[in-house]
Amino acid sequence: MTFCLFFLTNRSADEMKLSDNSTSKFTYQRSFNLLVFISCLALLLLWMRQTPHHLFFLKNNQSTIAYSSVEIFLVKPFLNQTPWHQLPNLTRIRWPDATSARFPAGRLLPSRFERAPNPPLFEPIMSSGQKRLYERLLFKVAQIMDQHGYGDRYFLTGGSLLGSYRHHHFIPWDDDVDILMDNSLRFWFQNTWAKLEPEYKIVKSLRDKLFTRLLPLDQDNEMDVEKSRSTTSHSWGWPFLDVSYYAMNESRVTEVAPAYGREYSWPKDVVFPLVYRPFGHNWFPAPRNSLQSLIDSYGRSHECKTQGYSHVFEKAIGSNSTNCSKLGSRYAFVKHRPCLVNGRLVLSGQVMLVEERLVRRFSNGSEEVIHTFCLASDEIDSRADTYGLDTNE
Repeated sequence: MTFCLFFLTNRSADEMKLSDNSTSKFTYQRSFNLLVFISCLALLLLWMRQTPHHLFFLKNNQSTIAYSSVEIFLVKPFLNQTPWHQLPNLTRIRWPDATSARFPAGRLLPSRFERAPNPPLFEPIMSSGQKRLYERLLFKVAQIMDQHGYGDRYFLTGGSLLGSYRHHHFIPWDDDVDILMDNSLRFWFQNTWAKLEPEYKIVKSLRDKLFTRLLPLDQDNEMDVEKSRSTTSHSWGWPFLDVSYYAMNESRVTEVAPAYGREYSWPKDVVFPLVYRPFGHNWFPAPRNSLQSLIDSYGRSHECKTQGYSHVFEKAIGSNSTNCSKLGSRYAFVKHRPCLVNGRLVLSGQVMLVEERLVRRFSNGSEEVIHTFCLASDEIDSRADTYGLDTNE
């Protein structure tokens, strides 16, 4: 690119040197210059496509670090308290090619006597329609909480938080969505969701199941419809959104019901204040220090793991693990680094702006940047390892 700029700015001088030469040489030189110009223009367009474009920025003449640039990502009780027009518009950025299953998981096979088994490990489980259904359920929860001033009392957790952190969406091979909600809101939320029947359903338990009206069995086939299916003998359908509940004291946030034989608990300042994180085309509440909360839940690891439990069929299944870097050419992962404004960090207390780039690695080692934006998070996230729950220190 530097050569192009040098060449184009000096082409007039070259033409002057040809003034005493033949007309044919002059014509040849002009044609050559035009060819170089077109080539450089093509390179410029390619460079612009591959170069990260920040969707969040401050004015170029701003010399001080603005608190508001961090504060806009802090979750507020009511929806209208967040300046959404200042957050990156997730619907207008580039996303990876679809990483969805071709057919719906758990569908009835043509024989009508059995359901389709899950695909091989690390293959996408959910179809596009099933992912859209999960997004609709999650968005419906967000609407209810925001309308009643409880927008800062629930957040992404488990595999959904890990998916947001690593992929800005679902873990490609995941099959559920998890949120944690303030336990004091449990009965209010259960009653509020129940009012959405018959279109939406709830089964109350230690972990509430939120799902849609069940797809009739005579329509249960390869059609990718946005409805829950009766894939087990349980009273709920899948896809369902798992709602767990947390209790909080002065120092800890603890999930009320143990999961997979263990209790999950985090320091209060790791979770609060909540910040918005991307999950597909929408922003949802997440722990302030997402990396540390994930380390507290899963430990420091560079392994990507498949679940040993199928939510589609509600049963234990075989699981596997591999180094996440081995999946970097198949699925896009998020790279983290400090977001600099006028060459300076943007800090406010324990929260700072962090740049997150969704990248996919090619077999030759080069990378494709799919999208880039800055958001608020803990400082530790700016040093996060792309393919591991750890830092680059």
